[in-house]
Amino acid sequence: MDAYAKALDSKAWGEVIAEGIDTKEMESYIDLLEQAHPEMRKLYKTTEDYENALLQVATANKKMEKGVKSLSSNWDDWNDIMSDSEASASDIATILPDVNDALQDVLNLDTEEFAMLPPDFAQKHWDLIQDVVNGVEGSVDTLRNMAGQEILMQIDGVVDPDGNIDAQFLALHEKIASFDQSQFTVGVAIDHNAHADFIAACNDIIQKAGMTAE
Repeated sequence: MDAYAKALDSKAWGEVIAEGIDTKEMESYIDLLEQAHPEMRKLYKTTEDYENALLQVATANKKMEKGVKSLSSNWDDWNDIMSDSEASASDIATILPDVNDALQDVLNLDTEEFAMLPPDFAQKHWDLIQDVVNGVEGSVDTLRNMAGQEILMQIDGVVDPDGNIDAQFLALHEKIASFDQSQFTVGVAIDHNAHADFIAACNDIIQKAGMTAE
């Protein structure tokens, strides 16, 4: 992946580094994506566009894996508090930063985008988050769609006097709600949808190569 090696200072690779993902491991992971789904190359006009798409999808996939892993490993403790009708605001405030960090990864949002969500997003959609943890089909898609709707509702001026939605926020909603609807679906390992074979093939190659997807 010489093209990637030459682009280590790019914004996209900056995100990889910020997420604490080893760049060499990411290059190998991207190679595995190509091996598992070579026909995807036909969707892009240039090699640069194709490689950028692979990098974005690989990064989003690893972020989502990290987010779900965090939710799952802490679920018993977090759920005890979130499901307790008598839990105090201070109890919830104690765990909320970690919950939100995990959700930000699952939703594939940067810090500025995630800050557009209402402060009680996790509490309002806790049952849906539980579905994500339990691997319920379509739960990640639904959570992303709800996040997009919540963001639009939170922002003044999104709808102009003629009833048109501001293009910037419409694009953000589309990013959140439809990120994994491309053929490079992210999150299928959790949703078990029609693209599950793609991720399964990647995971099989990863295991044979002695790598981890963490």
